[in-house]
Amino acid sequence: MMQLEVYNEQSVLYGKASGDMNEDYIYAFYVYENDEVMEKQWYSEKRIVQYAMKNNNVYRIALFVKDRVNADNKPQIISSKEYRYCDNALTPYIRIEEMEMTNYCNLNCKNCPTPTTKYRKGFMDDRTVLMTLSYTKKGQTLNYHRQGEALLHKDLEKYIRWGVDIGIKPVISTNGVLLTEDRLRCLYHAGLRHLVITLHKKQSVEAFLMACQYFKDEKIEVINFNQRHKRTDSDVMYFMGKILDFDDSELGNMKALYTELESDFSELLSHSRPHTWAGNAGGVYRAS
Repeated sequence: MMQLEVYNEQSVLYGKASGDMNEDYIYAFYVYENDEVMEKQWYSEKRIVQYAMKNNNVYRIALFVKDRVNADNKPQIISSKEYRYCDNALTPYIRIEEMEMTNYCNLNCKNCPTPTTKYRKGFMDDRTVLMTLSYTKKGQTLNYHRQGEALLHKDLEKYIRWGVDIGIKPVISTNGVLLTEDRLRCLYHAGLRHLVITLHKKQSVEAFLMACQYFKDEKIEVINFNQRHKRTDSDVMYFMGKILDFDDSELGNMKALYTELESDFSELLSHSRPHTWAGNAGGVYRAS
């Protein structure tokens, strides 16, 4: 069985294909430094790649093999391993991409498990946030939410600043009920550039419209959150309203609000199927 061996010699990172050395294989290696491809070795018979490392950076090596006899065969991904290099030692790197500010929520949506979970409720503290941030790397996004409502946390803006200061991109998904213009201004000036409002309630839609108008009045360029892979600008706001699940009693009122959206605002809406973690996804608004 083929595998990827990764080791370090005098600050040089080595990746080596070992195991089942089929003579019909050709090999490709990619070496990433903090998510940027720094070294590429295209398909050849060479079974090893090397790259000089810098202290306290994160490195990943990906190995692909292809059958050179049958060129139509798709490449196989053998392995992709990630390590942090620090003080002349390689240690396996675990990347964290989400941290839940709180598992409390101010809503009780039918399709969400938060109201029925039995584990202890609470809020992130400074120590836990700092520990979490130590498992991130520059340039990555980090969700500051999971199932709870992030805006319930009194120190949310502080934690966003901490993340921005170390070079990550905080992401907030909120139901918008607690989002005021003052809070939005504070979040934006703390460095938040990735925001999703899930449109569960009438107040959620009103918060979405308020945010759209705020960005327009402040002349802040806004791009649909789903298009964030197309831009890397730090001054652009990646934002959208995600239509998921509504209470039947409010459905008519919110449909009326949608018809009043300006064209540039409507481009910031996303129609998504709701998750069914709680086994009930009733009351879903279907886009025509």
